[in-house]
Amino acid sequence: MNKKNILITLLTGLVILLNGCTNRPQLQNKVIVPKIAYSGGADNASYSEAQIKIESSCVYLMRENDRVLPVFATKDALWDSNKHLLIIDSKQFREGDTIAYGSGEAYPLNLNDYNWIVKPDTTCDLNKGVIINQLIEPITKK
Repeated sequence: MNKKNILITLLTGLVILLNGCTNRPQLQNKVIVPKIAYSGGADNASYSEAQIKIESSCVYLMRENDRVLPVFATKDALWDSNKHLLIIDSKQFREGDTIAYGSGEAYPLNLNDYNWIVKPDTTCDLNKGVIINQLIEPITKK
């Protein structure tokens, strides 16, 4: 093989290698966990269970065919992007985990109605939201 063929082979390999690196599945965007001021863990109106679902940069709670955007009024609420964990008041949850909470019915969220500590991403579905002031131990676990 002459030097020209070796160079072409090396450059072709480099292009294939770089293409493989740039076409990897997209890493998950930064997940934004909506949060308002801590409400003191007040008594909740009713009991609900749901599974945690991450879609793009949004956290949702899934119940049957219902998708609800949680707004946390807890001491802490954040997403650990390194470990892929939702952390609420020092408790850690993974996507698909069942959580339980007390709240009323889900309702459309108006972003202007709250003093946000962390505002939901603008791409999140605000048609059904619920304020969560504490998580409780689920009766059923999945």
